[in-house]
Amino acid sequence: MSTQTDSPLYSISTWQGNVIDDYGVLWVVETEDGWSSSPPVRPTLNEKSAGDGAWSGPGFYASRVINLTGKAYVPSQVEMLRAKDRIKAAVNPRTALQLRVDELHLSRVATVRMSDRVDLQDHGAHAFTWALTLVAADHRRYSPDTVTVSTTLPTTLTV
Repeated sequence: MSTQTDSPLYSISTWQGNVIDDYGVLWVVETEDGWSSSPPVRPTLNEKSAGDGAWSGPGFYASRVINLTGKAYVPSQVEMLRAKDRIKAAVNPRTALQLRVDELHLSRVATVRMSDRVDLQDHGAHAFTWALTLVAADHRRYSPDTVTVSTTLPTTLTV
């Protein structure tokens, strides 16, 4: 069972950030970009053909790109190799995954895909930096609790 070391707690597939995992690896998320900010906006602008400026219409939100970077502190060199394998195996460009972020005040999820390589750099025998780039086609962040609503149709037919 992983032990949370800081907030927020990031979870994707079998990997978690800001925890000490079952193998004694401390996964520290040092920077997050794209989760807590608003998604990018695609403005609707058409340049005027015979005049200065442009015609402006409503904008749209673009996909949300999420960058997580941090450092992993490991008890041994063998465990460092295993930890690198685990973070690489946690994401896959062909599979949509659920990124869950548990903050102090609430939890939210987004469906994401890996959009760039998992970047790993050694820092001595007992630490390495890591970086994940994920993209959420749907820019929204949802509650992890599903809500089910049901209704019934009228049973009598009036002619």
